[in-house]
Amino acid sequence: MANNSRQLGFSGRSLRRRSILGWALAGSAGALLAACSQPPSVPTQSAASAPVTRPTAAPAILPTAGPTSVSTQAAASPAVPAATAAKSAATGTVDFTHWLIGGSQGVPTAKQIDDLWAKQFPSITLKDEIPNGDYWTAVLTRLAGGDAPDVMAIDNYNITALAVKGGAMPLDDLIKSTNYDLSIFYPISLIEGVYQGKRYGLPYIGSTRVLGYNIDLFTAAGLDTPDKPWDQGKWTWDSFLEVSQKLTKKDSNGRVTQFAFQINQTLWGITRWIYANGGTLLNEDLTKCNLDQPPAIQAVQFLQDLMYKYHVVPTAEESKGVNLQQIGRLAMWGDWRGNVIFERTFKFKWDITLPPIVPSVGKSALYKGNSMAIYPKTKNLDAAWQFAQFICGPEASKLYTNLGGATPVQTPEVKDVFLTSSPPKNNHYYLDPLSENYAKLLPLNPHWPEMETKGESALQEIFVEKKDVKTVLSQLKSGLEQILAQPAH
Repeated sequence: MANNSRQLGFSGRSLRRRSILGWALAGSAGALLAACSQPPSVPTQSAASAPVTRPTAAPAILPTAGPTSVSTQAAASPAVPAATAAKSAATGTVDFTHWLIGGSQGVPTAKQIDDLWAKQFPSITLKDEIPNGDYWTAVLTRLAGGDAPDVMAIDNYNITALAVKGGAMPLDDLIKSTNYDLSIFYPISLIEGVYQGKRYGLPYIGSTRVLGYNIDLFTAAGLDTPDKPWDQGKWTWDSFLEVSQKLTKKDSNGRVTQFAFQINQTLWGITRWIYANGGTLLNEDLTKCNLDQPPAIQAVQFLQDLMYKYHVVPTAEESKGVNLQQIGRLAMWGDWRGNVIFERTFKFKWDITLPPIVPSVGKSALYKGNSMAIYPKTKNLDAAWQFAQFICGPEASKLYTNLGGATPVQTPEVKDVFLTSSPPKNNHYYLDPLSENYAKLLPLNPHWPEMETKGESALQEIFVEKKDVKTVLSQLKSGLEQILAQPAH
């Protein structure tokens, strides 16, 4: 798994491996964001791989736009404020592991969240661990040793795999017994944490995947920023290509000095383009792969053409060792709300809109979240559940959102902070696909990390070795179906 650093919530009473100050001194925000769960399209930010299994649960894990499979459940919960429902007489210690997003920019908010927890729950001591190295590997290592943390931030690429491995407990009884109100979350954010009919994750972060753009480069080229054609229904693949050609600049020797876009060369990265073209990655029961179908072939061919036919996207060699986005030589990039913490350090003006559409398909967007999970063998369940509610709840979310983070919480006070905290100015584009019900999910399952690894290898053949798209996708389809046919473990 490549990228599991993350959002919200430092709350350290006792840091086992890194302190807040230690993280502040460890490096820049960009370096830490490289480990983040969003693999954007800039070279220093790698794509996340994660685990998956074939869910037999309802459409709750299917990549469909409608969050109807969870909205009934959320609406049925009593309208008890989460913070009120969370408070109890729990005492003791909670062992918490997570990743820290935002580097030095995130430290003040991390301290605020820590102070808020200590003030509200002084009877519960928090042992806070931020593992070094690969986060998912660190979690699995502790799980294998029988000493997993009480509460774990888990990338939803991995949540079903954690459940299969026995590392996450079903939360349904806790939710029912404490009258915990799931309606504080966007319905779509509740889907990924469900596996085989049981909830293993409480929504912790989540964001629509959007398109970031450099306002200064659009202005210099005399072009309208892409939010305008999007609002007019004219931001299509054709107009995206036309604009990209105008934004790509060369020097007197013909060397490209400014690129229009950069491709996320991961399985999930191409999936959002496949969705936009009316296709799917897997079938509904997650047993067959659809990469040999026209929508997938056309989408990936379009991306390869952007690189080699039109040369508006850099090759691996042209982007090697440089963050084109950060230095202002990239006009557009794949983005999510968690990257805002880093992007607010940019020296140029920027904003967001949604990715281009295919007119015959209409609006399409991808949503992806993360979760808090509780170790089934925790020795202090009451305290662990109380902390999970706190770190996922409105008060902590409001602090992190103001910093620039992503949140699945939709309460009015959090939404107000989310929409008014800028840049970006166009925060509503993160939420429009949720309210208009056209956001879709990845077909996450316990095999996902292995699928991503297989996918990245094949996509290297397409984007680095320039091999035939149809041939490679056909081979990848067979490989992914072999993975899906294996028992989840």
